Amino acid sequence: MNPRAKVYPRLPPTVGTLVFAGRSYSRPVIDYSRSPHLHPVLQELFDSLWSDKRVPHAGRCVEAALVSDRMWAMQEHWGDRRMDDFWVGEFFESAATTITVTRAGRVDDPAHGTYEPPCSSCTVMLDYFRIGAGPEPLR
Repeated sequence: MNPRAKVYPRLPPTVGTLVFAGRSYSRPVIDYSRSPHLHPVLQELFDSLWSDKRVPHAGRCVEAALVSDRMWAMQEHWGDRRMDDFWVGEFFESAATTITVTRAGRVDDPAHGTYEPPCSSCTVMLDYFRIGAGPEPLR
C-alpha cells in the first residue's frame, strides 16, 4: 500500500436509488479507496466546500455517484459546452429528482435495508442541485 495514499474511514455498505423524470437508477456504493470520476461541475462543488461541510470521503458516496452519472448523461445532450450549475439544478428540479440510500449487508443485520441519511457534503450537493432526499425515493 502506498504510504502517502489517503485512508478513508470505513463507511457502511449502501445502495442508492435516484428517481429522475420517473425513472429509477440504482447502484451500490463505490470503492472509497479510489478517486471517483465525477462530472467536473460536481467535482468543483465538492472542491469548494468549506471545511465544516467537507467530509474526508466527499465525492465518494453513492449519492455523488448517482448524481454524477445523471450529469454525465445530461452532458451528452449538452454537447462539448461547459454545463452551467444553475441549469443543472433547474433540470434536476424540473424532473422531480429524489434520492434515497439504504444500508446493505447481511439479511440478519438489523441495519440492513434501513435509511442512511446523506453526509454533510452530500447534503450540500443535494440542496444545491435541488434534489430531494429521504427514506422514500418517490415524490
